[in-house]
Amino acid sequence: MSLMQTIFELMKNYSLVFILAHLSFLLSACNSNGVEVTVKNHDTIAIDSLELHVTGNTYFLGSILPGESKSTNVSVSGESNIELNHSSKQKLIVDVYLEPGYRGTIHVNMTADSVFNSESEIKILPY
Repeated sequence: MSLMQTIFELMKNYSLVFILAHLSFLLSACNSNGVEVTVKNHDTIAIDSLELHVTGNTYFLGSILPGESKSTNVSVSGESNIELNHSSKQKLIVDVYLEPGYRGTIHVNMTADSVFNSESEIKILPY
């Protein structure tokens, strides 16, 4: 086998791996639904009746014990941030930006009276 044939075979094999990797990514992205939001309670008391609000939807997370986390997939109907309300009726804002078609994860760290940290890994995918 000549050097050119060897190079061609290598390129063909790597191209196939590259195409399969991208196809796998796109299929997994299409199967995901919205953004998964995980809220962790860093307080010493339970956070009761926790609701998560985004544009167009409200998600009831219930009570979260100290050190516990709860997750839900959210879908927005327009530009949105995240608001958290619980039994104290205090509205807490999570500093994120979401739009329809966004996919990924958001991790929110909170106490009963504050959101002190959030991390997001968001991808914008076509419909």
